[in-house]
Amino acid sequence: MAVLSVKTAYNYLMDLEQFNDPWPWKEIWKARAPFKVVLLTWLVVWKACLTHDKLQRKGFHLCSRCFLCHQEAEANGHLFLHCSITRQL
Repeated sequence: MAVLSVKTAYNYLMDLEQFNDPWPWKEIWKARAPFKVVLLTWLVVWKACLTHDKLQRKGFHLCSRCFLCHQEAEANGHLFLHCSITRQL
């Protein structure tokens, strides 16, 4: 059974973004991690988190800036991979 860590997930997401390899979806659910971590990983990979860009497309009127760094639009990729604040966590 694989052990999922934040670093492993981050590295895989970075590789996925660069090479567009298919994600091993079933492996996410087999990971030995708390359910909330596994669920968040699944939501991030499927780009299903309700970030500002998604909410705006659904008709909500929000500021599109990232609520952490206030530099770029809050989108799935920015919030979990590129935000200067989350990279420090």
